[in-house]
Amino acid sequence: MDNSVPSSIKDILKTKNVKFHSIGGLNNSNYKCIHNNKNYFLRIADSAYIYPDVKEEFNILNKAQKISLSPNVIFFDFSNRNMITEWINGRMPTEKTTGNMSR
Repeated sequence: MDNSVPSSIKDILKTKNVKFHSIGGLNNSNYKCIHNNKNYFLRIADSAYIYPDVKEEFNILNKAQKISLSPNVIFFDFSNRNMITEWINGRMPTEKTTGNMSR
């Protein structure tokens, strides 16, 4: 873990040199955070609707990271599902760019 990254959501919210940019979300409040010229993803979990098993979600994220399918999880709060991960540059897929996948 990078020692320059705050180790909890409370720490990152107290840090004065962090810039937050809201990036939306369907069931969570998501932010791109910039700290010490590095980009991070911050999820503030508003609901457990998507995946209520917190430990299983964390295990899946770690397994996906090990095979390069997801970013490194820097912080994960098991009590409320808030997390910080490395930032991945890219765009969110849309129905327009992917076509109707329900066909």
